[in-house]
Amino acid sequence: MMLKTVIVGATGYTGAELAKMIHDHPHLTLEAFMFRPTVQMRGSCSVTCTAS
Repeated sequence: MMLKTVIVGATGYTGAELAKMIHDHPHLTLEAFMFRPTVQMRGSCSVTCTAS
C-alpha cells in the first residue's frame, strides 16, 4: 500500500531533503509540494519531479 504525501513549504535544503526521503521510501509517493516563492529565496535548490 502506497501512502500519498504532500510537502507544504517545500523550499530550501530541508524541503529538498524531505522530497528525496519520500521519493526513496518504498511505501510513500510524493503527490505534490507547495511553496510560496519570495523575492529573497536564499539557499534554494532545484528539485525535479516525475510522475510515476
